Amino acid sequence: NPYSIQQGNPNLKPEIDNSFSLNYSYINPKLTINTNLFTSFTNNSIERVRSALNDTVIYNTFKNIGLNQNAGLSVYGNWQPTLWMRINLNGNAGYTSMSTNDGSGLRNRGTNYSLSAGGQFTLPCEIKFNLNGGYYSPRIMLQGQNSAFYYYVLSMNRDLLKKKMNIGLYARNPFQETVSRTNFTQTVDYRLDNTSTYVVRSFGLSLTYRFGEMKNQIKKVERTDHIGGGI
Repeated sequence: NPYSIQQGNPNLKPEIDNSFSLNYSYINPKLTINTNLFTSFTNNSIERVRSALNDTVIYNTFKNIGLNQNAGLSVYGNWQPTLWMRINLNGNAGYTSMSTNDGSGLRNRGTNYSLSAGGQFTLPCEIKFNLNGGYYSPRIMLQGQNSAFYYYVLSMNRDLLKKKMNIGLYARNPFQETVSRTNFTQTVDYRLDNTSTYVVRSFGLSLTYRFGEMKNQIKKVERTDHIGGGI
């Protein structure tokens, strides 16, 4: 693309990330909860840097210029109130602050969060119904942010032939054919918006069959050492 030139950087160095966390877990036969309070900082993160060569050409490359700080909380829960129902939840919320160490003055900050959940239900005739979905908020970048996105999946499956065969059906985003996401880059010279449209609706059928079992047999070899003597 002559209007968007991209070039690598062979002088990049590995990022050095410093992270600290405090974890708490609660477990019983029906409920599991894990929480994680975390913070981290990186003084040489690899960041995509965009600049305008002229009124029509954008130059893209990567540099070790990031000063990134993150703090947040993540929570995971798994609840099984009955034998036929299981529910799980995974959430994350945090604050990100990004700046540079090269004197360019680039800076961005903001909150981000995500939430995903799912449920498995055992219906009559041993049919398992699954419902999963999630939402991810816009992600902060050094010169802008990425668009938010979400998904949801419905699926059903059942074991057959003494659990040797499993047949399943799934539908991903069945009520929405396409989705558009807009990412933007903001500098002192320009603002660039990039909108992409994706096909997100899909349907599928799966069939698996197990032909046998692998059994690991450990053979013990008995060895008898005879220390001989004479009569």
